[in-house]
Amino acid sequence: MSKNVKPFVVKTDANMDMLRHVQEELDTIARSFTTPDDSESTLIEHVPDADVLVTCYAPVTRRIIEAGKNLKGIVMWGVGYDHIDLVAAGKHGIPVVNCPHYGSETVADHTFALLLDLARRVGELDREMRQSGWLWPYRKYMGTDVHGKTIGIIGLGKTGAAMAQRCVGFGMEILIYDPYVGKIPENLKQARFASLEKIFEKSDFISVHCNLTRETKNMIDASLLARLKPSAFIINVARGRVIEEPALIEALKNSRIAGAGLDVFSEKNRYLRITRSFP
Repeated sequence: MSKNVKPFVVKTDANMDMLRHVQEELDTIARSFTTPDDSESTLIEHVPDADVLVTCYAPVTRRIIEAGKNLKGIVMWGVGYDHIDLVAAGKHGIPVVNCPHYGSETVADHTFALLLDLARRVGELDREMRQSGWLWPYRKYMGTDVHGKTIGIIGLGKTGAAMAQRCVGFGMEILIYDPYVGKIPENLKQARFASLEKIFEKSDFISVHCNLTRETKNMIDASLLARLKPSAFIINVARGRVIEEPALIEALKNSRIAGAGLDVFSEKNRYLRITRSFP
């Protein structure tokens, strides 16, 4: 590539507004093209001339990487990179980078909103009152307190740590599982490490924040879910495949746990099957 020619960047996820706001800056340093869709065939068609591929949700397969004869880097616009074939990228000497600070506070806010909705039944009560009128004070809508309850944080990355901080403010007991973190941060002194088994036995809430890897795929299985109290809730904002979804659905159907707050699913359309089965 000539020194006078700007690098060529190919971007996926054309429908994402959050990628558009970087376009003006990107235009000052590079030429760019946004793919019309995220199919493998479309990316294979457009990636051969790219110096850099920027993606968020689009799978970056071995075939796409092999088609990128000029690729010098792949940028993941976000944290998780399980949809990028790292083996193929490494084989071709293409570095893959992510954005580790991306959205950690925002996702933690969203996670805590799910926790409060589960505990206080805000969404459920709102729907019922819109349909049926005043419902108070029926016991089923009174919910449960958050203060003094125990939460298990699975994965103490930036989002998990931000979620734990919010739990401190609400006076919760905090248990943490993360085999890759050796020390509790200074601002979370009241938190303590525990095994997965102990966390699932002791916690009133579980909040999942770990990356999806070979080790964490279906890590939360039927045996772990069986350890939860019938009054416990589980929240997943990480990746759908961290939880064994059929086991979770069975636990919910049989009221073995109190509820789940799910921001992610193992398959694109599985949320329809799950959300239509439960209130």
